[in-house]
Amino acid sequence: LLTSEGDLWRKQRKVIQPAFQSRRVAAQADAIAEEAAALVARLRRQNGQVIDLPREMTALTLGVLGRTLLDARLDRFASIGGDFEVVQGQAMFELASLSAVPTWLPLPRQLRFRAARRRLQTIVDQLVDERRGRVADRDDVLSRLITSAADEADPQVGRRRVHDELVTLLLAGHETTAATLSWSLHLLDQHPEVRERLHEEATAVIGSRLPTVDDLGRLPW
Repeated sequence: LLTSEGDLWRKQRKVIQPAFQSRRVAAQADAIAEEAAALVARLRRQNGQVIDLPREMTALTLGVLGRTLLDARLDRFASIGGDFEVVQGQAMFELASLSAVPTWLPLPRQLRFRAARRRLQTIVDQLVDERRGRVADRDDVLSRLITSAADEADPQVGRRRVHDELVTLLLAGHETTAATLSWSLHLLDQHPEVRERLHEEATAVIGSRLPTVDDLGRLPW
């Protein structure tokens, strides 16, 4: 969807768009709150150890993405966050170097990229294979993509399209959100007066329970 045009773009948008309707997004709030609560519990068990914040935010956003859009647990794939980091780094390197360094060269960066790409391909293939044949009554993005690919005259083309859409969705669906959360928490740490005001409002409105989508309108700050 990110790079296609014309009829293919319209077809793919029609397939994916229902998952982003406002009522569907609102229904995802519970899963988001539960994933955030699990993160808090995990961090508390670390007893003051140094935390890799971007890595934790990546795990959080991938967990949310898996549950809300794919109806799948992504935390069972231990390497997925790091692999996407390698792929993203390679994309930035190619942009800066104008792709002057071929990926087939046996350089450390290229070897890491190729290994990460292989692992991501394996993960996506596993997600598709596990879901195939069980899409009849499901309306998540993964199931919708698999169903739409059945219309392709060439099964290999359909499978490749599902694969490409999933990789794009997984990368674009978590990386920017994880970065935004990481910088937001960093800025809150740099501005304690803002952090305290935020904490006071959340405590007053939500208390010790998990937040719901109905709380958003009562949290103006």
